[in-house]
Amino acid sequence: VDFVVLPDEGERGLLVILGSDDRALDLLAQRLRERAEGPDVITMAMGSLEGLIALRHGIGHVAGCHLFDAQTGDFNISHARALFPGRALVLVTLAHRQQGLIVPAGNPRGLKDLAEAASAGARLINRNRGSGTRVWLDLLLAGGDVDPFRVAGYETEVVTHDAAARAVAEGAADVALGILPAATAYGLDFVPLVEERYDLVIPREHYESAVLAPLLDLVKDDSFKQAIEDLGGYVTRETGAVTALG
Repeated sequence: VDFVVLPDEGERGLLVILGSDDRALDLLAQRLRERAEGPDVITMAMGSLEGLIALRHGIGHVAGCHLFDAQTGDFNISHARALFPGRALVLVTLAHRQQGLIVPAGNPRGLKDLAEAASAGARLINRNRGSGTRVWLDLLLAGGDVDPFRVAGYETEVVTHDAAARAVAEGAADVALGILPAATAYGLDFVPLVEERYDLVIPREHYESAVLAPLLDLVKDDSFKQAIEDLGGYVTRETGAVTALG
């Protein structure tokens, strides 16, 4: 049963953004908080799938998502349709970003491929189940016919890209799957593997509400798009593009 547990909105209104950990999403929230007018903003990183489930239960207004569907070759649409049967949704593209190997500076093991790295005994730091990065990680291991439960570190999970990069920086892992800005923040190297689309999934009733207007304006702003690209590993060729479902 769907239920609504959004906090009290206060004088300025409140925008609750859930879902996948992402630097562009953090930048979006920061820019919204800096506006003189507009809602207060709360973000909660919990992974793409958990974010969609929480959104379905009314815990937020927006869920950031990058769930790849190997059958369709697309992102987010099939998962959103499955979790919101009969409900109208709007997907707004925030950016495309690279996922790749986060490795120590200089890439001392010469790692180029996740499955090969795992087969060679490199210690992995994993991401939480339901996260879009975990979907990629499992697909990349399966593509190399690697049994995940034979991979050192597969059962060690963290929730954010920063936590994964920190594990590599501290020597607790030899490799992580993640995004370029997290690697850069810890002085690590990055080996790009795949490009993915990161969308904001929004129930139509929220999309059409006043609380979403500042966000929708911001994703169309050229200076904001440039700021996303300046993060590294992001492109904004479809930022602000809208896909309506239902």
